[in-house]
Amino acid sequence: MALIHGVLISFKKDTTPKEQEDIFGLYQKLDQECGGVDAGIFYWRVAKNLDLRKGVHLFELAVFRDNEA
Repeated sequence: MALIHGVLISFKKDTTPKEQEDIFGLYQKLDQECGGVDAGIFYWRVAKNLDLRKGVHLFELAVFRDNEA
């Protein structure tokens, strides 16, 4: 059974725009760094949140093969 996983990511107030971009870049390839499909990561997407009213900056959505993946 696949596991769908969503995460809301907020930056601390003192995080600079450059640090935010660097972190966003790291998240873009985190699935591959962790083994990708061979490790059971079927889908991985991290996007910038366009509505910052609640302080959420990024949204991660992933589909894993199972809980162990």
